[in-house]
Amino acid sequence: MKTVVACPLEGPSLNAIKHWLKSYQVTQGPIDFVHIVRRVVYPSDMMTVQETPTPEQFKVYKETFAEHLRTQLFSLLPQELRGSSTVSILLSAFEEEEMIEHLKHQKAHLCVVGTRDLKGFQGLFTSSFAAKMMKSAPCDVLILRPRN
Repeated sequence: MKTVVACPLEGPSLNAIKHWLKSYQVTQGPIDFVHIVRRVVYPSDMMTVQETPTPEQFKVYKETFAEHLRTQLFSLLPQELRGSSTVSILLSAFEEEEMIEHLKHQKAHLCVVGTRDLKGFQGLFTSSFAAKMMKSAPCDVLILRPRN
């Protein structure tokens, strides 16, 4: 069973994923931990287009972020899953669409997503990656809430 986990680099969502890995004794794999770097393209001076991150920056981000996630998460995996699990760092202006394509490409059986658990006015007007995955993912979706 292929599991894809949408991983932020820090915060309540990452903590919820760590808790899930520790507490629920995840034994089915392999697991692909995915972080998506937001690509922003904007007009600049003299009618040129700027992109952030630049290809050079993204190369550094990819290596740094992958190592960070390996350090944070692989030690929580059972020994038999550590060798077959991977970290993917993707670049996209449209994170949800990129994740859906990644799930299809990986032939994932399960997508695990953490939430930020925003409440009140802020939660009302913030788009939710988890809600979009729940509606559009080509596989089952497990949504993890941060622990209080």
